[in-house]
Amino acid sequence: MDQIATLEQTINNLKLQTSDGSDRRYDRRIQIVQLLQHLWRRFSNYSIQFAIEDFSKLLDSFRLDSSRFLLTEVNEINPERLRLNSLIEDEIEFLTGVYDDIESVQYIFNTSIYASDLLNLYLSESRYLGPMRDYPERFYLFSGKSTKQVGKSGKGTSDLLFESPSFLKRVNQALEKFRIGHEIKIVSFQDQETNEPSDVYAIRLIDSFSKVNISLLDVGFGVSQVLPVIIQSLFARDQTILIEQPEVHIHPRLQTELGDLFMESVRDFGNRFIVETHSEHLMLRLQRRIREGKLKPDEVSVLYVDRTEEGSVCLQLRLDDEGDFIDYWPNGFFDEDYKEIVG
Repeated sequence: MDQIATLEQTINNLKLQTSDGSDRRYDRRIQIVQLLQHLWRRFSNYSIQFAIEDFSKLLDSFRLDSSRFLLTEVNEINPERLRLNSLIEDEIEFLTGVYDDIESVQYIFNTSIYASDLLNLYLSESRYLGPMRDYPERFYLFSGKSTKQVGKSGKGTSDLLFESPSFLKRVNQALEKFRIGHEIKIVSFQDQETNEPSDVYAIRLIDSFSKVNISLLDVGFGVSQVLPVIIQSLFARDQTILIEQPEVHIHPRLQTELGDLFMESVRDFGNRFIVETHSEHLMLRLQRRIREGKLKPDEVSVLYVDRTEEGSVCLQLRLDDEGDFIDYWPNGFFDEDYKEIVG
């Protein structure tokens, strides 16, 4: 006897025991068995088509629930949608009853809360830097709040440098590796009345050759754009750093140095990077480090978003031990230089 028939027989037996109406203990048991029978019918020989139908109902329920908060003209109400909504609510009530009976509602609830807390913690520990950083200023006013990140626009860069002279030393060491040709110096101003240090300061750059002292505002724009990238990479610990176009406004040689910066931040500080870039130079440096054995192929994940007639698709391009791409690289990147030379 199959399971559905077994459940049907169980229901009939329970009904016989309550036929005289003298004992109502079995009423709830009948309901539970009926719920199980309904579930068994639904999930016996469950197919992808059934899954699509169930998912479609779920989406419709969300849409209908959202629509209750919108003002709607009476003549716009669709009776068929209202009927469908009623059916969905019956299904939800039915499933809720099943979960209640097997005492799993609280477990599902607790698991969901735990998962959302983990996601919230992960997001709160992530650092995001947008594609365009703040324009440099000639003078800054300390916010008075300690910060652990440069922020989406890099606005926290100046405060991080102002607060920690020891950290400033590490930043200057990184600038030396980048061969930018300048050293950063923070100049604080005093209150004229009290002769005490004020919260007003300036970021000055000392030319490595001429020793000329100039404002960050008076050098190439690329320096102010790459500085937040360098600082966030050096300051973060065991965090996920998301950066859009770290190479914006900087020289190709400096773009290659970004590859080493990210690699050292991962190795020395346990950080993880998700980088959106159009820079071949950055990619070439990572490939070179793989070829030299300083980086493993599985430590770099290259994802290429390609546009097709069906929409955008995300392609993973694998690297071998020589740093070469195993998978075909789509048109528009490494082949462009060759076309310009021989075209």
